[in-house]
Amino acid sequence: MMQECRIRLLGRLQFERGNQSHTRFRTQKTASLLAYLALHPGQQPRELLAGLIWPDDAPEAGRHSLRTAFSSLRQQLETPQSASDGGSDDLFESNRFALGLKSGTFSTDVGDFDAAIRGVHRASNDDERAQWYSKAVALYEGPFLPGFYDDWCLSNATRLQGAFEEALVFLATWHHERGESELARDYERRAVAAGISLPVTEITHKPVEKASPKINRSKESEILAAAQIELPSTSEKTLIPALATLLAFDGMELTSELHKVLLTNNGQQLPELNSETSAQWAFSGATGALQSAAILHQHNGQSLRIALCTGETQLAATERPTPTQKRAGLRERAMGMLESAQPGQTLCCESTMLLLRDQPTIESQDMGLFHLPGLRPGITPERIFQLKWRDEAPRDFAPLRAVKSHGALIPQPLTRFFGRDDELTTLRDLLSRERLVTLSGTAGSGKTRLALQIAHALDSSSEKTVFWVPLADVTRSGAIADTILDSLRVKRHNALSTFESIVQELNRDSSQSVLLLLDNFEHLVEGGVELLESLLAKAPRLQALVTSRRVLGIPGEVELPLAPLSIPANGSTPITPQSLENQPSVRLFCDRARLVRPDFALTAQNAASIAELCRQLEGIPLALELAAARAGSLSPARILERLQAQRGTTPEEGGFERFDFLQTASRTTPARHRTLRAALDWSFEALEPELQSVFSRLWVFRGGFTMEAAGEVGDTANALDALEELRVRSLLFFRINEEEPRFRMLETVRQYAMERAHQRGEVDETRRRHATYFLKWAQAEAPHAIGPDATARLNSWNRVRDEAANLRIALVWATEHAPEIALQLAIACHNFTGVHLSEREMNVERALQSVEHQKNNEVPLALLVSGLGLAATHASNRGDVPKQTEFSRRRLELMRDAPKPESRAWAMFDWGCARRNSGHFAESRESLEYSRSIFEQAVPPRRFQLLGWTLIELGLTEFYAGEMEAAKRAFRGCEMAFQQSGDRDGEASAKALFADILFHQGQLAEAQQIWPEVLRIERELGDEREHPWRRHQEGNLAVAQGDLGRGHDLLRRGLRAFWMDGHRVGAVRSLMGLAGFWLASKQPERALHLLRVENAERISAGWPSHEGWQPLRNSIRRAACEAKVKPTTEAEAELSAEQFELAAVIESELRGFE
Repeated sequence: MMQECRIRLLGRLQFERGNQSHTRFRTQKTASLLAYLALHPGQQPRELLAGLIWPDDAPEAGRHSLRTAFSSLRQQLETPQSASDGGSDDLFESNRFALGLKSGTFSTDVGDFDAAIRGVHRASNDDERAQWYSKAVALYEGPFLPGFYDDWCLSNATRLQGAFEEALVFLATWHHERGESELARDYERRAVAAGISLPVTEITHKPVEKASPKINRSKESEILAAAQIELPSTSEKTLIPALATLLAFDGMELTSELHKVLLTNNGQQLPELNSETSAQWAFSGATGALQSAAILHQHNGQSLRIALCTGETQLAATERPTPTQKRAGLRERAMGMLESAQPGQTLCCESTMLLLRDQPTIESQDMGLFHLPGLRPGITPERIFQLKWRDEAPRDFAPLRAVKSHGALIPQPLTRFFGRDDELTTLRDLLSRERLVTLSGTAGSGKTRLALQIAHALDSSSEKTVFWVPLADVTRSGAIADTILDSLRVKRHNALSTFESIVQELNRDSSQSVLLLLDNFEHLVEGGVELLESLLAKAPRLQALVTSRRVLGIPGEVELPLAPLSIPANGSTPITPQSLENQPSVRLFCDRARLVRPDFALTAQNAASIAELCRQLEGIPLALELAAARAGSLSPARILERLQAQRGTTPEEGGFERFDFLQTASRTTPARHRTLRAALDWSFEALEPELQSVFSRLWVFRGGFTMEAAGEVGDTANALDALEELRVRSLLFFRINEEEPRFRMLETVRQYAMERAHQRGEVDETRRRHATYFLKWAQAEAPHAIGPDATARLNSWNRVRDEAANLRIALVWATEHAPEIALQLAIACHNFTGVHLSEREMNVERALQSVEHQKNNEVPLALLVSGLGLAATHASNRGDVPKQTEFSRRRLELMRDAPKPESRAWAMFDWGCARRNSGHFAESRESLEYSRSIFEQAVPPRRFQLLGWTLIELGLTEFYAGEMEAAKRAFRGCEMAFQQSGDRDGEASAKALFADILFHQGQLAEAQQIWPEVLRIERELGDEREHPWRRHQEGNLAVAQGDLGRGHDLLRRGLRAFWMDGHRVGAVRSLMGLAGFWLASKQPERALHLLRVENAERISAGWPSHEGWQPLRNSIRRAACEAKVKPTTEAEAELSAEQFELAAVIESELRGFE
């Protein structure tokens, strides 16, 4: 049977079952639903619940919210057993029309409390009533559902509070009558702690039969209810609330009539603090204090000064202060406020104002934050409000007699701040020495929030006098001066202009630096910079911190560009909550998610989704906050799905819906920040038309772009000026490399630019210009990427690395829309393969077919021949021997009668490679020797490079044929050819191949001597390519020498690179190397499995059996036989390619490899 549940509603909402306890729920409405169902066991009509708990929602919306909340409760509170057995012992019950908590499956403290009160009513004497009241008091641990303000909650809270008060009064009186003073005193303390103003004499002498007082208390005294403290006086016991509103006044003598009035309003005079014309009175409620202040003001409104201050009268219990010290802090505040007031002025603190905000008899004015006179240094400034009685004529008072804390004008955000430690340090340093600092950044990057953080830090430390000047809603630059003057809280002088009034105020105190924090300046730059420059010139102690999406261009301005928050690294390391807990972007998302879902937490289940979500949104604070606003109804994984599903390239594909998805319904959020689109609209609409046109074309770039590329694709002759203007407006970022600046957009900004391009109808033309530009770029870059000059080749690889993403996107688009460009681009990019592009990204075969179809087989001969050669190479690498043979034969037929011998030589070169892969080694030698004879006629140094490439293929043919000595001669000749050409990368490849032959011959020491030379060349060239064949060869040698850990890593590096590049042949060869590793690791079963996979792939593709691997094959079978691993014979080991998934095998071998 299911354990009975306990639901506590008094003092807190808590669900308990065995060791399980819940105090936080998905939303407060969800918690309210649970509380109502607990108070009303059994099924309740769905329509009633929806209207009761979501009264402001439309009926359908209310029903939907009810379904969501009820589902959340079931998921959170049901036991695993109830879910697995079909819910037979479920706590909940529901049908189409009603839902609820099953009667008898739970109990509540309210139910037990009500039962005790019913027992009182049934009791026949006071002894029985005392027993039942004692049970009720023991159950009452606090008000009913504190913090819940629905009507049904408040009505129940009032009912239960009244019953509790009756119980306390009865028990205190009953124990006094029985002479049990200590017990009576305990209940008296409970009574006054609950806010029941109950003089001791009334309790002591009231007859028991009449012990049922009606307690009348104001709304404020309910809010301030707390334990009360006895303060001895010369006459009678006085009870001072621990939370009270003090009324302090001076300027008139208190008559006996007024004294009685204050007593009638439940005031308690503090005798030791009075004089003939001043006094302090304590009230348990702010309403009584206000009514008393109004009466005093009526008697002497011209000269009377009044201060109302609410707060604690009790210090920490451990300090055990005297009664006077217990309310010293509140008294000091009240007296400091009173000393600040002018004659006839009534002031109150912020706490009092909150309690009086609904009073119809007063009007209030926020005077700001002040350092009150008489308080110790370092005390938090007090926000002061001036009260005006509704029927009183307005009066002008002199400034308050207190030092203004200008932080009063700095907004205090309601949400927490994360990260930016480096930026805060830099900003503080800049503001210590610079006069104008501009905090720039793209829309939603957190400029305003960072500025607020530094402003509060500087103001609280008294380093500077800080004034906050919000400019977002200022629509014209001419209004900036008025806004600054308003922020300074300076009255306008008729004899001075607004500018002169500002300068006069800024220069008033020459001992203090003044910092103007001008927020959201970007739309006012044209007319506003002159004003700011003039202010800085006229006020020597003035500094300005400006937040703006564009820099101002004022001499002496220092720009601090604000990047997005740091995001989790995108690596293969497992994502855990611990690995993310210090990431500012993750902390921000989780914190904002808790605002809409209090029980939200970073867990092992959602950590990966949250990390990826932060990466997708690039750490942009506004985007993270808008995404977190969805956490109330969607999990992080679902939010991520919505973002990823809406990354299409057209509106029809949902590419721009992410801007509508990322939005908030908060009424207090500025309109420009309620959606991500609105934030970017603000920046785009401020651009000139020509700049808008350039911006809307730059979306096509991926991974950044150069000024030259922007000029060609953006169709502008003034690319430098346009890019610089977009940069200063925070729509672009740039970095400087060794050659030229490189610009980039945040992905979110790029998608916005793409949306604008669709609206302008420029997408297709922009894509074509982009593909055309990068075709020209790749064709110009190709000779540098394969030339013999090592420095030129290294620089070329770096340039290709920067443009790899642009080349990929150009290839993808051109393959679909411009096949001839695609084929030309693929041919040019073939020279970059292994650098930063993979063969599968080129899709040469499809481009070739599209071009032939489009041109009706009238393709330019040079393009067709080059395309066939590249298609043959790619087919070879993916192990498609028939396709390789077909493409090579077509090329050979086209070039058989070519006038240029070198063209025929290249066709024979491809044919020789195809014949080798088919196992026709003699034909392969003949064809490659023909090519070699032609290439020997070329002019140096090209001759030597061509010979080097040919000798590599001849050496491989000999190796596959098992002619090891002939292979060694070919690779030695290859090494010499590359040395003569100056191609050091080719030299390294030849050395690695020669070492590999030595490895297969068992000459491990000789092979090992060569590898340091290979690695040295790679280091000297700065070669960052993976070189999977070299890693494969180096790994085989390491395993054979017993260095299993290093060998395993090298083999897996090669395997991963082959597989990512679409090089199936290389991947299968890597599996053979890994089979050798598992054999050396004493795992013959796993080695045999990889051998079977390699064998099946080779037979299926028709690849020849390489004699060089035969010793390893024999060793694996022998070890498997000795270990009695089945199957052991070659016949038994045959495995068809259909019996396994190569990708799964490779994934298994790479698992855990970084």
